[in-house]
Amino acid sequence: MKNVLIAILIIGLFLLPVIGVFTKRPLACILFSIIIASPLCGEVFPFNTASVYLILLAIPFAPALIVWFLVREKTKTPYLLQIVLMASGLIFTRICMYFGLSHSPNIQAGDKILASAIIWIVLMYFLFKNSVLPWQAYASSISISGLFLSAYVVISTVAGSGVGGLVKYRMGMAPGVDVNSNELASLLDLTLPFAAWLGFAENGVKRSIALASLLIQFVAVLLTLTRGSLPAVGLLIIYCLYVYRRNKIVRWIQIGVVIAGVVCLGGVFATRLTAANGTGDFTSNWGRLALLKASFDVLKEQHYIMGIGFDNFKIIKYSHGFPFLFDHGKGYSSHNAHLEIWLGWGLLALIGWELLLWKGIKNSWSTRVLYTSPRKELHMAVAISILGFSAHGLFESELAQYHFLFMLASVLGFSAWLGNQGGKQ
Repeated sequence: MKNVLIAILIIGLFLLPVIGVFTKRPLACILFSIIIASPLCGEVFPFNTASVYLILLAIPFAPALIVWFLVREKTKTPYLLQIVLMASGLIFTRICMYFGLSHSPNIQAGDKILASAIIWIVLMYFLFKNSVLPWQAYASSISISGLFLSAYVVISTVAGSGVGGLVKYRMGMAPGVDVNSNELASLLDLTLPFAAWLGFAENGVKRSIALASLLIQFVAVLLTLTRGSLPAVGLLIIYCLYVYRRNKIVRWIQIGVVIAGVVCLGGVFATRLTAANGTGDFTSNWGRLALLKASFDVLKEQHYIMGIGFDNFKIIKYSHGFPFLFDHGKGYSSHNAHLEIWLGWGLLALIGWELLLWKGIKNSWSTRVLYTSPRKELHMAVAISILGFSAHGLFESELAQYHFLFMLASVLGFSAWLGNQGGKQ
């Protein structure tokens, strides 16, 4: 029954754009389907489907398309400084590894995936700029993407632990569920601001559906009980209070949901943060500190400048004080997305990555004043989406979850186009 339900879920996901829910443009339908499906497919299938998308689509075709756009329009490449810095970090790391100066000679697939995602950022920008992709349909597709992975978690939990499992376990942590709570929460940090915007932008029945989608995804992220989503949830609440300030019914509903969430889950959050419930959260907190210590031990060995190749920290951390028994060789990442870049591609890449995120936020936020509703609120939503995802990166390495990179790349490319639209690029 579980497999049947999941199959229906995936088929429905791919059919939504095709039947014209988002757009009738074939290329846009394909891309939007891939974007919103990549997190779910990356979790359901034994191989990393989204990684295949990124490599097969980005490496052969994206560079040629980007060059064609550049020659045709004589326009500047978005995020050029940031990309040069990240590429320089990767090249420098490769040189150090070749001459044996860097710790690890291993080349992981993560290097190729991250490089492909950066290419996709540029490609998505040009696709928006040339009106290949309609921005309204894109925003709508991102807004509902979190529903599918949330539905998969619910189906898997009920199939493995019964309905009681939804109450007994954190969202995504029930036995037999392939999706970790942090993975689900990371995705929802990206999608929720778009869902909030869609509920504001639509009218009538569409608005009711959009608000229901927002409510479901918001409850789902609360039930993950992840530390990393606290900043994103806070930003989302502030954003919703602003955009729905003139709608009394929606405003009081959201205030009621927030109060209910604080009353029902506030104590659980406090217990998790202080590890007052005993070994479970204490071990989790201790493990994160051990990963942090091992990360900086590796960075110190690399003189804080060189990288060791993306994802190699999973392999070498045991020789830098991290106890094997903690994760039994499962290969936990550093649990910090920013550290993951620093460890993988070195200091130059870290600087480029932080500037990339900052530019993505600035692109959309600074140009919001040039537009009226609902476009103005969309600019705000994109900035909050990137900021919330970045804040979550302080607690979890979403970059180690390759299937999220495709969606993040699309949002950053979209933000670059928003900035260009306002003449600020």
